[in-house]
Amino acid sequence: MVSDGQAGLDAMLAGVQAKFPGFVLRRISKVDSHNDAVRFAWSLGPASGPSVAEGVDFATLSPDGKLANIVGFIDKMPG
Repeated sequence: MVSDGQAGLDAMLAGVQAKFPGFVLRRISKVDSHNDAVRFAWSLGPASGPSVAEGVDFATLSPDGKLANIVGFIDKMPG
């Protein structure tokens, strides 16, 4: 999964929410950063149950500190 800019990130998240209605996306690690790069782990699952998907995202920040792009890697995915 890859997105560029705020509109791309919004579209990517909307696609995930449409595919998994009622699920919650959670950050499950601290956010590590170095210069304009960040990384964090996340999980997706029902609000009161175990995750069904997990992964790590790597992002770069624009000069004003906003997300410029994000690349996600899925480590755990349903069947």
